[in-house]
Amino acid sequence: MRPVIHLVLWTLYASCALGRRGGRTGGDDDDDDDGRQGRDGDGDDNDDGGGGKMPELPEPASPSAVPSSPASTLSPPSSSTSAQDAVQPTPVLKGDRTCVNEIMCVGITVNGSATTFDLSPFSPDDVPGWMAIGFGEQMAGSPMIIMWANPDGSLTLSQRQAEDCVQPSVVANPPHTATVVSTASGDLMGPQPTFSFSIPTLAQDELALIWAYCDTNPGAPDTDTTITQHLDSGAFVMDVSQPLASLAAPSPSSGSSLVPGQAPMANPQARSPLDELRIYESMIKAHAVMFGIAFLVLLPSGALVARLTRTWNRFWFPAHWLIQFFLAGPLVVAAFGVAVSAVKRHRTGHFNDTHKKVGLALFILYIVQCAIGAFIHFVKSPKRTRRPPQNYGHAIVGLVIFGLALYQVHLGYTFEWPVFVATSVVPHGVSIAWTIWAVGIPLLYALGLVLLPRQWRQERRLAEEKPVALEQTQQRPDM
Repeated sequence: MRPVIHLVLWTLYASCALGRRGGRTGGDDDDDDDGRQGRDGDGDDNDDGGGGKMPELPEPASPSAVPSSPASTLSPPSSSTSAQDAVQPTPVLKGDRTCVNEIMCVGITVNGSATTFDLSPFSPDDVPGWMAIGFGEQMAGSPMIIMWANPDGSLTLSQRQAEDCVQPSVVANPPHTATVVSTASGDLMGPQPTFSFSIPTLAQDELALIWAYCDTNPGAPDTDTTITQHLDSGAFVMDVSQPLASLAAPSPSSGSSLVPGQAPMANPQARSPLDELRIYESMIKAHAVMFGIAFLVLLPSGALVARLTRTWNRFWFPAHWLIQFFLAGPLVVAAFGVAVSAVKRHRTGHFNDTHKKVGLALFILYIVQCAIGAFIHFVKSPKRTRRPPQNYGHAIVGLVIFGLALYQVHLGYTFEWPVFVATSVVPHGVSIAWTIWAVGIPLLYALGLVLLPRQWRQERRLAEEKPVALEQTQQRPDM
């Protein structure tokens, strides 16, 4: 039994040495104490006294096999320590998930120095045209990342910015350089795909973002392709400091929120984005019809009545005045008012593109033209012998209005409708009708210029007759 006792004592001592890493045991400090070596079963590297007492063991552990230095006693646990060091704790991914307005879902994953954004439609049946995220609280001045799919299976990532609620333009050096993430899932051209991109991780935990969604694909892979106006958009905040494992995936059943953790307020009377778009489309159509009738039909007709019939029809002026003011005037005011109301309702920005600026200019010019016409008719000098300059100005302003109106209509159906509405394609017949009108009305007016010599002769004869008539009136005796 004594050898077994020695073995147990030696094992305890070795364990103590390992635990203390060279503690205050006497086996290594007092090499000359044979009695203590005998009791502890330990000695220095050159002492074999204890080893002779364990020959009966099948595989005796000689004291000489025990290292003399405390540091070397770490050999057995060093492998265990290495194993612990090799198993590093998995970093906790952080981020946020939410769905906005039951149209688009956004997921953010923060993984070290990179942050990934996942964009997908809310409904399993929705096929996105393009989806976008911007960094800011409003469209104006916020850098945006716009993504859309292409028929070849690729994704276009376009980084843009706008100074107002207008078509954003491509930015060469954006503040957050984004790259497409190849793990985008789903049929990119099919229902409910996921578009993913990554940017360098931002310093803040709460991100103020804007979003936009459109169901019309731009139709080209170029980053500067003109895009149709969004179906819906808004602003929201995401908290990316939350562990992703603690977040429930957003789903149609759980609702959506603009601010994480804040449930949306139910509003049964609220219209859906599609209903709003239909209302906007109806308003734009009404604006186009009223504007077209006023500026391309009534105003040119009134001008042609004056140009073609004044030399032989003494009622030309009442007809001209009736058409230009009483018929066209209400349509001009209504068309302008509907346009302003539609822009305000759909938040596309007032007078921030060429079409809107030209529309404002036409509205002002129409008022000025009516004022000039009234001045010419009601303010006349009885002693005039020639055509006054305001008459020529009236004709020139009328021609400018017609030319601008043609340009305005062309802008409307080639730019404004595809960009801001695009719920349907403008029929090709509109372009044909515009071409016929742009050629036909100027030709008719030019034909009327052939009558100018006759008109001038009539005006000279009338000017010569007026003094005689005035003199006769003055010489007539009072009754």
